[in-house]
Amino acid sequence: MFSDSYRCRACSHEFTIDHKGFWVGPLPASRDRSSIEEFMARYTQSFHCSPCGLELTMPSLLLRIDWLYWRDRFQSDYSRYPFLRVLVSRIEATFAGQPWRVELGDISCPYCGVSLEAGSFQPSCPHCRSHDLGHIDQWHSQIRDPWPPLV
Repeated sequence: MFSDSYRCRACSHEFTIDHKGFWVGPLPASRDRSSIEEFMARYTQSFHCSPCGLELTMPSLLLRIDWLYWRDRFQSDYSRYPFLRVLVSRIEATFAGQPWRVELGDISCPYCGVSLEAGSFQPSCPHCRSHDLGHIDQWHSQIRDPWPPLV
């Protein structure tokens, strides 16, 4: 987990966000920057919970063989955490043919229980909700919240 410190340009409040990221599903075959960006745009969807600093990236379009390979290879990792185990089961329940479009509907934050919002995480000031922030620092952090969540 990474922590980032910010200063709000609107109200001068300084704060830290512990960014918690989940990736569920296959990765692109090629790991160069342009391949990853194209893969992300075509084959993934993102959800987030701003108050908890959580971001979830998961497939939007899959081939069954890629999913089965990923699921089997990483089962020992995701199966330890109920949130991830439930997501994997929900993704599998959507299988309806090739290519496989993944639409899960509502996904709750494993920390606070509110529905995750679609899109990438964008930090905002906890006092004034402004997104006009100056980045101060980033570091690999010790965990303040249970990580990954145990709910």
